[in-house]
Amino acid sequence: GLFVGRLSEEKGISQLVAAWDGIDESLAIAGTGPLEAALRAEAPTAARFCGWLQAPAIREEMRRSAFLVVPSLSTEQFPMALAEAFSCGLPVITSRSEALQEIVTEGETGLTCAPGNIVDLRTKIDWALAHPQEMARMGRAARARYEQLYSDRTNYDMLMRIYAEADSEMASHARS
Repeated sequence: GLFVGRLSEEKGISQLVAAWDGIDESLAIAGTGPLEAALRAEAPTAARFCGWLQAPAIREEMRRSAFLVVPSLSTEQFPMALAEAFSCGLPVITSRSEALQEIVTEGETGLTCAPGNIVDLRTKIDWALAHPQEMARMGRAARARYEQLYSDRTNYDMLMRIYAEADSEMASHARS
């Protein structure tokens, strides 16, 4: 598993570390923040603190991981780590919030849990670790969703359509 983000309360990192207790699989934690010292002191031995990483190193961690965990307690709109995970074909376990549920579809591109609920988060992590083929399938679906909605080419094509529509409207107003 992998966490990428600021090590602060609103990101849900304390709940993730508590949920990971007793799991033998590695949890890579990429980021720094005010909770870092406390987390290092209480983290299970399977947790590996990577510190702050630049984008290429984050992508490398994503390639090595089975899934990304975004256990946010706040209402995040679209965390960059989530888009990066999808681009790497990495499924996501995230908190259920209106914005994040529009991105991560339960059972299709990842799993969702109740924000702040350590038991629910642990249940999803245990399921993910016990079902690697299903998680790999969700990772492929996440990559397809990225290509469909978020890739540079998709955004460029969308922008060109907007320009063409605006140009057409301006031309029709000029004729009237």
